[in-house]
Amino acid sequence: MLSIFSIKNRILILFLLLTLSNFLISNEKPKIIILGFDGADFQLTSQFLKEGKLPNLAKLEREGVFTNMIPTNPPQTPVSWASFMTGLDPGGSGVFDFLKRVPGTYLPDYVVMGEGTKKFLFGKRNPVFIPLISFLFFFIAIFVLLKVLKAKTSYSLVLSFLFSLAISISVLYFALNYLPEKTPYPINNMKGEPFFKYLTSKGIRAKVFHIPDTFPPPELGSAGKLLAGLGIPDMRGTIGYPALYTTNKRLFSASNEFSVRIVYLDKDKNSWDTDVLGPRNKLFYDPTDPVKMREKGIKRDITVPLRIELNPSTKRMRLIIQDRIQEIGVGEWSDWFEIEFAFNRFIKVKGIGKFYLESIEPEIMLHLTPINIHPRVPIFPISYPPKFSREIADLIGLYKTIGWRTDTWSISTFLGSEEYFISDMFETAKMEEEMMMKMLNQKDWDIFIFVYMFTDRAQHVMWRLIDPKNPIYNQSLAEKYGDTILKAYQKMDEIVGKVMEIMDKDTILMVISDHGFAPFRRGINLNVWLRENGFLVEKVSAKDRLRNLEDLWGTEGRTIFPYVDWSRTKAFSLGLGGIYINLKGREPEGSVEPEDYERVKEEIARKMEAFVDPVTGERPDFRVYKREELYREFDSEIVPDLRAATNYGYRVSWQSTLGGMNEEVVQDNDKNWSADHCTMEPSQINGIFFSNVKIKKNNVNILDFYRSICKLYNLPVPEKIQGESIF
Repeated sequence: MLSIFSIKNRILILFLLLTLSNFLISNEKPKIIILGFDGADFQLTSQFLKEGKLPNLAKLEREGVFTNMIPTNPPQTPVSWASFMTGLDPGGSGVFDFLKRVPGTYLPDYVVMGEGTKKFLFGKRNPVFIPLISFLFFFIAIFVLLKVLKAKTSYSLVLSFLFSLAISISVLYFALNYLPEKTPYPINNMKGEPFFKYLTSKGIRAKVFHIPDTFPPPELGSAGKLLAGLGIPDMRGTIGYPALYTTNKRLFSASNEFSVRIVYLDKDKNSWDTDVLGPRNKLFYDPTDPVKMREKGIKRDITVPLRIELNPSTKRMRLIIQDRIQEIGVGEWSDWFEIEFAFNRFIKVKGIGKFYLESIEPEIMLHLTPINIHPRVPIFPISYPPKFSREIADLIGLYKTIGWRTDTWSISTFLGSEEYFISDMFETAKMEEEMMMKMLNQKDWDIFIFVYMFTDRAQHVMWRLIDPKNPIYNQSLAEKYGDTILKAYQKMDEIVGKVMEIMDKDTILMVISDHGFAPFRRGINLNVWLRENGFLVEKVSAKDRLRNLEDLWGTEGRTIFPYVDWSRTKAFSLGLGGIYINLKGREPEGSVEPEDYERVKEEIARKMEAFVDPVTGERPDFRVYKREELYREFDSEIVPDLRAATNYGYRVSWQSTLGGMNEEVVQDNDKNWSADHCTMEPSQINGIFFSNVKIKKNNVNILDFYRSICKLYNLPVPEKIQGESIF
């Protein structure tokens, strides 16, 4: 009996141990890697896989799954990544476009990134309180010192008063001339909590890189590190403002919708003294009183001198900025210039920039990147914790910090060559890959997320070379550069392969994109369509008035629609496909009565969907959606009433987005920016999803990730999270 009892006890103990072991294993934190490749297209990826050109992704598909990714509506980069992070549709996340209408105005603003101002110290009262505080401090300090030295009280009082008065007068001068009244600061308008922030609150270690919509960075506690992505501006506060120094005066900025700065150089010289354009002087310049600013010598922009010297015999160029000298040849990049911009002798900020010499004959074409925020001394935190951006620079050297890291602006308006764009794109990808590999190898993470943008950038400007139907398709250029998109996808495949080589066998790997791509052959100007159909009325003709990004952001309190007669206008378009009804009680000069609101929406949607391009016989708009159809909840003050989703081959035109008007409703897109996704019908441009583990559904939705990650970590899902778990 004793032996039988002993055997039973042993079996029971063994069972308990096995149960405990299984419990511990099931509760062990999984390792997860998510690699994002912005804009990687499902159809193109499928094609390249069938052709055997993506071996690492093919291996990943064999081990797990490859399927399509359904993007948000609209399928825009910040919109989809916001839903990826928050598990909320665009109405819930508040990220529904690149642009929005500022409530109560007809002015544009960025949807995600905003700007606020705060008092610097005492604000307008700095010249009062700072000298007063200075006077009191020094009066007491000098008086106490003199009393310690046994000076007479009367003598101490007089001397303390005189010295303190002299110091406070100097401080008054300093406060009046060198201290700003207010300073700007960035605001992130995205609603909802990113899933990686939720994870870190539960002790799960997260390292996150370059996800759009993460500037300013969210606080992740002690378990998280993050380097922000798209949304980080350049030093001027823009999405990117590169410069071109050129002797070619046939290049005009008037046709430059993307606002590349063009600096003309005299052709009969071999040396030039010019400048680098730095930040706007938001600390001291008052745009409402330019006369006063001129009188006080306060400039709108901060610049630093740049000297350019060309050696005709060696065909090399010297660049001199603030005693730093570098030399480059044709097709070469400079190293980073660390540039100090001085608002005055006491307030200075640092940025970084690189030059690329495209050519010296027959014309000089010298490119300067947008001036990036310095990662070691950023003007605003670009990472969490704030020192993380510096730690990365200490590990890999200086790097691009701007959210839009490849110059697509220059090539898009024929101000830069294919060689320049390709070099910039792959140099940027190389830098990002080095960052990723070194961060991965630190092993201080449970979930690791890294987003690359080069797949998106390549397709935007090089699609014209794989699309013979494109209006500016060029056979000779196609033969030379037509494989650029394929090479970008192969770079994606190479990066995935390197990660697969070093990761542990139990690590879960997902490779995703936020949307796909489609050709952009013709553009529809929604405001022109509204004008031609009687929904928008002009008080003065704005036909053929080209506008650019500087017009969009340089309004300084003025509308970008100065030509519109609002008393007779029922609707207007702003952003990439958004249409606002000019509703009484909501818009500053509303004309549509609330009882007519639904009728006007219905009429616009019906007529716009039926509109046929007279040149092609095709319908530019796939469908015009009401916001109630798209989103579970939304802010009715800022979300457009309608959203026009364009058909394959069409996109909302640049001028429509910028507030410009042209003669025709639909025109050929004659820009190198030849493919897009921003206004397209989402069902036509699916993204990609790979995983090394099986999933329980096809047609993965970008909204599914929050729930799916919670499932993998066995965490409860917060309220209002949409989507469903794929695991």
